[in-house]
Amino acid sequence: MSEPTPREMVETINRIISESNTEELVHFRECIRKAAVMMPPTTTLRQFLIFLEFGVSDLRGNSISLSELKDQHDQPDNFGGKLFAKTTSSAFNMIFDDLKWLSKRPSDKDSRVKLVEMTPEGRKALFSITKKVDVKRD
Repeated sequence: MSEPTPREMVETINRIISESNTEELVHFRECIRKAAVMMPPTTTLRQFLIFLEFGVSDLRGNSISLSELKDQHDQPDNFGGKLFAKTTSSAFNMIFDDLKWLSKRPSDKDSRVKLVEMTPEGRKALFSITKKVDVKRD
């Protein structure tokens, strides 16, 4: 069997990708673009992902600690580490202190545990980043 030509590969990809998947990808791209504009240029994808994880938790009415988030959502990456293993408290200063999108408060059950919550600024940023807008086709 011969290798497909570039044109055949494009045709195959176009058959696989439905119109709705294309729209979802365009929306995803726009979310990343809006976040890139709103966040400092040193922000990592992992920091942004953690912000989104806390955002989802907040929208569900839950407050969780960073260690709980790591326990629940951390997973191996493709480079022999863990997704959130390199995330240190200094990496969160940008989200907590500079942007003020997240805040910490002591847990009612154990004051040593700090729960993370979205601030009003964080909710506004989350909704701004994820709001669906009509996007012109490329």
